Amino acid sequence: MKVKTKISLAVAVLVFVGIAILTLIVVLPLQAKVRGDAEKNISDMSERIGRIFSNSFDFPAVFINVNAADIGVLVENGGLRREDFVLHLESLTKNAPFLSGLWFMFEADKFDDNSAAYIGSEYGVVPDARLFQGFIAQEGNGNVTFISLTDEEGIEIYGEDYYTEPLRRGGLVVIPPYRDIIEGVAIDMVTVCAPIITSSGEKIGVIGADINLHLVNELMQNEKIFDTGYMVLKDSEGTIVYSPNTNDWMKNKREVGFDYPSSPTQGIYADVKSVVNNKNSMVFTMPVNFDFNDEVYYLSVVVPFSEINASSNRILLILIIGAVFAATLIPLAIFFLVSHILRPIDRIIEKLTASSKVIHSSVDGFISVSENLANGSAQQAASIEETSASMNETEAMIAQNAENTRVAAQIAVETAQSGEQSVKCISDLM
Repeated sequence: MKVKTKISLAVAVLVFVGIAILTLIVVLPLQAKVRGDAEKNISDMSERIGRIFSNSFDFPAVFINVNAADIGVLVENGGLRREDFVLHLESLTKNAPFLSGLWFMFEADKFDDNSAAYIGSEYGVVPDARLFQGFIAQEGNGNVTFISLTDEEGIEIYGEDYYTEPLRRGGLVVIPPYRDIIEGVAIDMVTVCAPIITSSGEKIGVIGADINLHLVNELMQNEKIFDTGYMVLKDSEGTIVYSPNTNDWMKNKREVGFDYPSSPTQGIYADVKSVVNNKNSMVFTMPVNFDFNDEVYYLSVVVPFSEINASSNRILLILIIGAVFAATLIPLAIFFLVSHILRPIDRIIEKLTASSKVIHSSVDGFISVSENLANGSAQQAASIEETSASMNETEAMIAQNAENTRVAAQIAVETAQSGEQSVKCISDLM
């Protein structure tokens, strides 16, 4: 690998690592700040919506408390006709558009002692008109309608919680959310009711107001929470008053996955998997307390993390794109710069390389010649050694021949001597 390539790769790695470290330094604190800002915004929004919702209960609560006391005085003073009382309540209802309706129920003979005059009328429950009750419904456009309950059903409702609980407690009661069917239409409501008590402390009946939760739900539907955030409103028992899905209304929070951590004294943040859009989300659940009753509702605001971190994610994306460009362009620039700087050096290296090749070739030739000379010398030495061996062999043969000649000469002398002796012996014989 060439030097300039190595330098370029090293620079690319350094640039990438540097940008990664910069990203951590910038994005992590930024995400923490973004989350902190989002938590504050969600908390402020929850406080505002919670206050609006609590007011929707507090106004009826004050209205009912005040009028329960006034009615107790009116009835105690006597002389009030039933039809005039109904007109009085109709006037009150017209001036209270925050109510869906106003209703009243009196114990037998507690409103007046003139029940016989109302037998068979709309101002007395059958059979003897001793019970007096009715409902004033808002019709819109400032109009109201009096609905009397004079049949046997009018007697049965005296056993319902909205009548028995205020009398038992002796004070204001908020009935948990419920669904009522009126003329075939399902209406989700909350009822606020209070006992009618005379100055002597006698409980003579109950007055109450129905709050149509449709108005609350419209308010919450109109709230925009980031892009796809939403709210969930529950009472202390977990009954869902509002959620994005109308099918969840009046169900328990555990049935539909809205069982978020909560506290009756403070708001709590939690990380959840949204059951509405299946996104990882942050949820803030705060208690909604009321000024004029001891009920506690819980408001949960759910926002996907992708929307909370949208701004920091955009910055992160910019940094990533910048890192890709920087890790590509900077090494390329370094590559060409180093190439320009190293071009003369490359030429020198090329010349040195060529010279090295020539020298290497010469050395190879010298080595070859040397090897050839060495091989010739070795062959000559072998020939000389072989000639020397032959000469030694010849010398040995000559020496052996000389020895053989000497032995033959000695034998010849001895033979001559033997011949002389033989001649002498012969001569002597002769």
